[in-house]
Amino acid sequence: MIVYSTATRRSRAAAVLAALDAGQAPAKLAIYGGIAPAPGVAATEPPLVVFTLAKPVGEVSDAGLVLVPPAETVMLRTGVATWARLSTGSDAWVGDMSVGDKDSTADLKLGVSGGPAGVMLYAGALLRLPSLILR
Repeated sequence: MIVYSTATRRSRAAAVLAALDAGQAPAKLAIYGGIAPAPGVAATEPPLVVFTLAKPVGEVSDAGLVLVPPAETVMLRTGVATWARLSTGSDAWVGDMSVGDKDSTADLKLGVSGGPAGVMLYAGALLRLPSLILR
């Protein structure tokens, strides 16, 4: 793992903030199941859930980019959450990340215990992300 200086972390967070807030529509965070495609390549499956992010999406801090928590959202499909994608409101790719349970080493940790197989999400249920910090 690379450890960046505070100034570098803040600069990187500001660049991600600018990318997410580009355009008129708010950015999105989509969570998927299955194997993630190569970075920026279109997903082969529809998302399990899509969060619409705030506009502006968040603020830069010494910790990184602190996103405004999105509204609780209804899950669209049932499946095991394995990866997520950040995109602009016009669906331009910004970044991909791994998804896992609270005890995993994933980039996006869902606040539940899912075990080694991952976190099962169920269509029709609500999912809440109370805090999001991109480091």
